[in-house]
Amino acid sequence: MLNDSKTEVIHLSSQFVKTLPLPPLTIGNAAIDPSTSARDLGVVIDSALNMKEHVKALTRSASFAIYKIGKICKYLDSKSTEHLVHAFVTSRLDCCNSLLFGLPKHQIAKLQRIQNSAARLVSRAKYRDHMKPVLYDLHWLPIEQRIVYKVLLITFKALHDLAPLYLKELVNTSTHPFTTFYYTKLVECPKVQYKVLW
Repeated sequence: MLNDSKTEVIHLSSQFVKTLPLPPLTIGNAAIDPSTSARDLGVVIDSALNMKEHVKALTRSASFAIYKIGKICKYLDSKSTEHLVHAFVTSRLDCCNSLLFGLPKHQIAKLQRIQNSAARLVSRAKYRDHMKPVLYDLHWLPIEQRIVYKVLLITFKALHDLAPLYLKELVNTSTHPFTTFYYTKLVECPKVQYKVLW
């Protein structure tokens, strides 16, 4: 049984290919109009899969959380402020961030500005202070490095039987002799067949 008010239909296509709009889809008694973006498990997926809508929604919600924490910041010590920032800002930046791997720099920069604002709030740094030393003192990785770390962590878990089966099946390894003494295991990308439906 589908909940008509929560059911969304999205047509995924390339942003470079012009496609005809889909007609409304009828499921049961409800006609569902296709939308340009849909939310699933907290991730906003847009029709071109370029993650612009997700980054926009993420920056909006995290900025609002920083604003609210900033209002009560003068009543909190630095440890309590850090806990609030981790609960309401950092957790949002880290949630499903492996999907952001390979995004253009200008999209990553938007998220980095959010992290810089959060770090400025926790450390009570001035607006003009350089943020790399502040992030280093807080032991926070910059956004791009956090994304790479998450991808590497998932890969490590898949290689060492710590990940679910559907992830382990996606990671293939092969042994290549580089010299007579060393054999190195390399991770191979799975081969994917693309199918165009007309």
